[in-house]
Amino acid sequence: FERVCEISSELSNYYRTNLNDGKSITTLARELENIQSYLRLQMIAMSNSFDVEYDIDENLLHYQICNCTLQPLVENAVLHGIKPLRGRRGKIIVRFLSEGDDILLCIIDNGVGLEQKSFFSQKGSGYGIRNVAERIKLYFGKEYNVCIQPRKDDEGTCAIVHIPKR
Repeated sequence: FERVCEISSELSNYYRTNLNDGKSITTLARELENIQSYLRLQMIAMSNSFDVEYDIDENLLHYQICNCTLQPLVENAVLHGIKPLRGRRGKIIVRFLSEGDDILLCIIDNGVGLEQKSFFSQKGSGYGIRNVAERIKLYFGKEYNVCIQPRKDDEGTCAIVHIPKR
């Protein structure tokens, strides 16, 4: 019964923050709350087979972002990086950094890496990332974007959303 209550609570929070009262813009605080609920649900579904670390500059939480920007990136990290991982424990790091007048939002995983991630080769795949990148450019300008790159140690992937402080 406790597990059902936990799942119901997380689902309720996830959908509340995801729907954002129909608004297309939210704060980094609400976006963080959304992905925290999503990650807790995934941890339940995957029997706590991975860890999550948050490195958040709390001074950034009041800034604006397009609603549902980070969830597709976190979903890719879980489903395409961590889930197919064998031989070591998965880990996702969520990092919000200030860089001058800009903000870097990083979703880092220690999963199978870009070469092995299936979302680049499946037909119709990558829509979520393309959608996020297009919305970032439309709202903030063409100099802002989403970048997906392999980690230096070749274990996992780093997705970075670059936005201005607005």
